[in-house]
Amino acid sequence: MRITVLALALAATGASAQLSSTGPFAGAFNDDFESYNDYSISGGGLPSLGIMGGGATMVSNPGTSAQVWIYDVNTATWGLGANGPALANSGVQGMGLFNGGSAMNTTLKFTTGMMRFGGYFAVENDSTSTNTLTLSFYDAANAQIGATQSISSSSNAMVWFGWNSTIAIDHIDFGGGAIAPVMDDFQADAVPEPATMTALGLGIAALIARRRR
Repeated sequence: MRITVLALALAATGASAQLSSTGPFAGAFNDDFESYNDYSISGGGLPSLGIMGGGATMVSNPGTSAQVWIYDVNTATWGLGANGPALANSGVQGMGLFNGGSAMNTTLKFTTGMMRFGGYFAVENDSTSTNTLTLSFYDAANAQIGATQSISSSSNAMVWFGWNSTIAIDHIDFGGGAIAPVMDDFQADAVPEPATMTALGLGIAALIARRRR
């Protein structure tokens, strides 16, 4: 009976569409932002940037703006107001979001549904900003997953934030009034392939059959 209940629970996973926090992990899709030209070479911000080995694209909203920047802690620095200069969690480069002093508004769009996502973040401390970065997670039907997540910083230290989802994440909206947040070392894992889910289902079915004998 307990195995049957477990099987039904697995089949219903995602029905409540919730988020839960998770510690640092090494995802199948990842990016340390070291392979891109920094803004001193690219000429400034970009309307969009394909990242995570083709697993995602960071897109400015609207698409005509250029809010996606790659900074370098040595040659193309980034300020976080009273929190000081931006750091990188690893290497010397990170990704910053900036909309000319106005609240930034970007979307991280995945090429395939992801079940968990995380990275290292820091947010500015500036009198013209809310000093808060928000992340809102959505599924493929554009229904929000769980509550909007908020990130703020008391220093320039890069801090890990990560989330598990009970349903595939299609995209994440970055907003909240922050004007210059930075991030590094993105990690994500995709929805299991159908063959994997089938194998899981067969395994559960076998356990149920064995239990009934």
